[in-house]
Amino acid sequence: GGVQSLLQLRNGDVISGGDDGSLRRWRAGQPLGAAIQTGQGLERTIVELGDRELISGGDNGTLRRWRDDAALGEPIQTGQGSVHSLVDLGHGELISGGRTGSLRRWRGGRPVGAPIQTGQGIVWSLVALRNGQLISGGADGTLRRWRAGQPLGEGIQTGQGNVLSLIELGNGELVSGGEDGSLRRWRNGKPLGDRIETGLALVWAVISLQNGELISGGHDGTLVWFSADRVIQNACRHELPELMQVPEKLSDKEASSLCRRMGALNPAPAAPRG
Repeated sequence: GGVQSLLQLRNGDVISGGDDGSLRRWRAGQPLGAAIQTGQGLERTIVELGDRELISGGDNGTLRRWRDDAALGEPIQTGQGSVHSLVDLGHGELISGGRTGSLRRWRGGRPVGAPIQTGQGIVWSLVALRNGQLISGGADGTLRRWRAGQPLGEGIQTGQGNVLSLIELGNGELVSGGEDGSLRRWRNGKPLGDRIETGLALVWAVISLQNGELISGGHDGTLVWFSADRVIQNACRHELPELMQVPEKLSDKEASSLCRRMGALNPAPAAPRG
């Protein structure tokens, strides 16, 4: 089945959520154990909390807690239709994004405050930034910045159709995955480089591994790996047009090294978490 969500655990394993309602654990590209049936329909989103606990969000509008492949407690009803996105804010709070176009805060399995309407249609993706802001990706093709439940500025048009997935890289840049099968990099609300074609019809999920590689997951069940060098090279060629003349026979690593020596894409310092 299709891969709807991806998460790398602190121990390096990867968890995938499928459109068959299952969670699967992976190590070094190989499955570990049997799939876990969640009863949530499509597994849209997964986050890792402390003490080996996971929380999944599903197509039936629920959140479910898991530890060591076993369910903890009863499903939590969100009232958001299907739950498409979920992030851990720390301090025991979560935020979910749903089909209703809303964001909801949670603590201890209970909602905190009223739903926040985004105006983006379905909230397909969410990422909590190191600077305390939240970025949402919507069905209208936009990214929106939030702080303390209030929007910051106007929506950013991605040109990717539905923004299905979002991550923050170690240098503070964003990567969005779209309905058009592409990945795009962003810095300070501006795109970096051209679209990176994944070969997937829909990029439902994208994660950044501890070694700097990216993995994208698609509706056909395929996982696609991207080296950090390839991603850097793509953005470098955009920032320094003269790099378009770099021979194509140069490896991604060599081209990326050349780009860095020419002063492009020096990693921005990551802001500390508050």
